Amino acid sequence: MTRAAIEIRILSTYLAGSEAEAYSISELAHRAGAAYPHVHAAVRRMTHDGLLVVRTVGRGVYCTVNLADGLARNLLAQAALRRKAAFLAHPNLRNLDAEIRRLAVEEPRLIAALLVKDGIRFIISEKDAIRPILRQTDLPDITFSTPEELRAELLGSMALLADATPLHGYDQLLLHLQPVQKRLMLNHAALFRGVQRGREAPR
Repeated sequence: MTRAAIEIRILSTYLAGSEAEAYSISELAHRAGAAYPHVHAAVRRMTHDGLLVVRTVGRGVYCTVNLADGLARNLLAQAALRRKAAFLAHPNLRNLDAEIRRLAVEEPRLIAALLVKDGIRFIISEKDAIRPILRQTDLPDITFSTPEELRAELLGSMALLADATPLHGYDQLLLHLQPVQKRLMLNHAALFRGVQRGREAPR
């Protein structure tokens, strides 16, 4: 497995709802389906390159994605595209990708699109984009959020992104989540589960 391939595989474990998650190296190896020594070596490289942030608590070492790093966001976007391609390989869903791409060209205020449990969530820069998008498509079960609304929603619960499939603009979505990355980590990461909000994370 090439260096880039294992890095993308590791980062793919953080997709859609887990960008702020903290995983041990053993968990990363299990989730990535790769041998522990290869993942351990990759984590060392990725930490050195600024893709991952590693935190030691007791004897445990926990890794999170550094969303401030451009390459990390790029690799996450590549992993999202692979996940999307696998999902859209189903014959009944091939037209969905073309429809989302068409809408993105017609409406530049469409930042991102996610396939979620209840339908499609469009992330839009302005509420004024809702009507033009609805006029241009007959896609069912569409909901809308601005980046600010999405950040507020995710700080309360990551349920929206559980098992979500990115359909468009995943790299842009990551940029909009970056301002609240640390708060998302404190609220939702496995490393901090059980730590009350408002308290400082363990050092």
